[in-house]
Amino acid sequence: MSAGKNLDFVLLLDVYECMLTDRQQELMKYYYWEDMSLGEISENSGITRQAVRDSIKRGEQTLTQLEEKLGLVGKIVKCREQFEKISVLADEKIRSTQNDTDLKTISKLAAEGKEIF
Repeated sequence: MSAGKNLDFVLLLDVYECMLTDRQQELMKYYYWEDMSLGEISENSGITRQAVRDSIKRGEQTLTQLEEKLGLVGKIVKCREQFEKISVLADEKIRSTQNDTDLKTISKLAAEGKEIF
């Protein structure tokens, strides 16, 4: 994927793609997942490059609005962070069972992870 493409939209597309029109889904998948240029998508889809760009921009706007309202991607990211912390603490606990505060921290992080979902 080129550096100019926003990686955040890949995750937004993964989560909210069913909320887009079929055409937006198709064009955005080409653009973000297949890393095709607007020109390549235009050729394959039989529409102008400008129409491809407009559809992708509308799709991005829809995805952004959905995330602002629902916040599912933010929750997924937060959950991943919490479970990563749990994993690190669990590994430390396995190596050294002398500190009971680790168990409390693991319990707290697990509870926070459950609240997210």
